[in-house]
Amino acid sequence: MRAQKWTVVGLVWVMFVLPGFGQAPTGKGSVEVAGSGGISSALPPASEFNDAVRTGLNLGGIANSRITITDGTKTRLNAGGSVGVAVTRDLLVVGEMAQTRFFNSTIAIRTGTATSETKLDGRLLDMTGGISYQLPLHSSVVVPFVTGSFGVSRLSVGASGGALPSDFSLSENHLMTNWGGGARIYVSRSFGIRPEVKVIRMSDETYVRSGVAVFYQFGNSSERRP
Repeated sequence: MRAQKWTVVGLVWVMFVLPGFGQAPTGKGSVEVAGSGGISSALPPASEFNDAVRTGLNLGGIANSRITITDGTKTRLNAGGSVGVAVTRDLLVVGEMAQTRFFNSTIAIRTGTATSETKLDGRLLDMTGGISYQLPLHSSVVVPFVTGSFGVSRLSVGASGGALPSDFSLSENHLMTNWGGGARIYVSRSFGIRPEVKVIRMSDETYVRSGVAVFYQFGNSSERRP
């Protein structure tokens, strides 16, 4: 059974993938869709958002309390997706959404002489539009690119249980920019992987988002790389 499985995989590879290896469709008007996952690092600590948390605590029924936020790790997983349209052979206009679980921390709430704890969860949803420029090299298998974009980052903060009389959640928006680069590595005529690294600037904070996307391109493939 195991041998039959790998035989089928091998046949699919030979029939559909191998014949198109190294032929990258990058014609004007072609479309690229991608899904990605990776790691966000150098994230700002949860304590940077004391004001937002205190507002949420007021909404949750706790006011005039002393709070202490325990910062979690500054490295978190991210996931997202993007759609790009080629306006030339090497220039794509790209829209992207990516989410990072920003922090998963603990709040110590002191009211009078009593101290209790509750969990604090924060997530970032980045929504951007920008460009991706493929460096005009002769290789049609590995295609480096640089990218830059501008948009909005939505921070959502919530807490439940513990000392809270009622749960709370709130959101706030921040303008953001990002820039970075990577490479498209084609494994067939239309499929490939796209490792990339981006530096994110949000308000007064800067962090790094890295990952690998799996992409699929379709549409106009008449203008090919040499």
